[in-house]
Amino acid sequence: MPKVPVYDNLKVAPTSLPNTAVSAPVTPEAATVANRQMGQLGSAISGTAQDLMKIQLDASEVRATDAANKFRQELGKQMFGDPSNPSSGIVNQKGINAFQRMGPDGPRDLYSEAQENMEKAYSNIASDLSDDTQRGMFAANAREYKDQHLSNVLRHQSQEWNGYQVSVAETR
Repeated sequence: MPKVPVYDNLKVAPTSLPNTAVSAPVTPEAATVANRQMGQLGSAISGTAQDLMKIQLDASEVRATDAANKFRQELGKQMFGDPSNPSSGIVNQKGINAFQRMGPDGPRDLYSEAQENMEKAYSNIASDLSDDTQRGMFAANAREYKDQHLSNVLRHQSQEWNGYQVSVAETR
């Protein structure tokens, strides 16, 4: 029968690999990778900051618009009366009551009273806003409503004055 050869001694001596570092060649483009990546990171952070500022500005605009809507509703209540007390509105003040109203400190002018109530409503609503940006936006929106409201009060007083003059002239 055939005999299988057996080797008792190693024919190849164990050795270690040579101690040489393997590295990619440095090209001009590879040398600038870190700089480009830092630039891209800076751009990303800047873009994120701009997005956050836009979101904050949008939120401020929504809050200011909501405040202006509340202010307009309050002026509507002052002009036409609260639904729970319809006779309280400015347009419901007829004749001499449109000029001389009794207040806690004596007779008052309807225009002065309307202006005071309007400013109180404005201050109350503005105090609920959280920053100067929102208050500035609200002030810009509310300015038109203020002018319109006071103009309507004067128009009502003028109409009532004309009616009051006619009624006084007829009673002579």
